[in-house]
Amino acid sequence: MTHQYRITVNGTQGQVLDALPSQQWSHVADVLEARGGYATLERRLVTDKSFLDFQPDNVIALGEHVFTHWEMFAELDL
Repeated sequence: MTHQYRITVNGTQGQVLDALPSQQWSHVADVLEARGGYATLERRLVTDKSFLDFQPDNVIALGEHVFTHWEMFAELDL
């Protein structure tokens, strides 16, 4: 079981990342503090099909992997 992350800044989505983008998020915060704007950090769970036994709804199954929907993890509105 793992998480994927993505950052969206002023409506522009970044790539899907497999590790928590701490440095990128800090950089976004610094830029937005100087310029203003809106950013979100979202995450989703990636796991195997056994997860379907616990939560069969609101997930996407692709091959042997199951992805939950994106959820808000952090938000900046400066």
